Amino acid sequence: MTTTTSASARGMIEQAARGQYRTVYTPSVLEAASEVLADLHATGKRHGIRPADWAGFHGTDHRLAEAVLLGQTTAYRQASLSDLDDPLTLLTTAAHRAALTTLPPRTTSDRDEPDVPGSRITGPAPRASIRLARLPQTPPWGWDGMASLVVSLDRFDNPTSSAWKWELFPDVGEPSTQMVQVVAPPPSPAVADEVLAIAHQALIGAIRLYR
Repeated sequence: MTTTTSASARGMIEQAARGQYRTVYTPSVLEAASEVLADLHATGKRHGIRPADWAGFHGTDHRLAEAVLLGQTTAYRQASLSDLDDPLTLLTTAAHRAALTTLPPRTTSDRDEPDVPGSRITGPAPRASIRLARLPQTPPWGWDGMASLVVSLDRFDNPTSSAWKWELFPDVGEPSTQMVQVVAPPPSPAVADEVLAIAHQALIGAIRLYR
């Protein structure tokens, strides 16, 4: 695999990633998908297909890169850990390493749906989330513009699923359309660090929480 092939694959993957609405990919996801695409380019080259040919005649068709990115995302979700015992500690320690300030959790009276006795689901670890304090550069969120940022680690399909999803959204006390989903490998301290680095980018306005 040549450097040129790798660079071409990375460029195509990054372009495909930029085209995904409300979705941000960690660097490790982009790197893994780029390696897969570069391998496909190398295979194609043995059959007379140049890396640039995958982009289409006009250089605008990146369906192969999009398919690789989708495949990598799906593989990570299906491979997610089912025995993550303490997702809250995973989040809070990552925030500490990122030098981001966490805020106290909302009280029961602050929640839209208070806990109902007997409703807690047993089995895999439940959803965890932390609230990050605003920074001087943080964009206005919420009705008063002062909402903090929530980093959420939740089950992807249902509370008993083994697959995890990461989301960032403003703490406005109700469902919000201002959010992004972060695609990442299965949860681990290193992955949590990547996600908190993206959260920092959202806090300084470098990554937009879509309306």
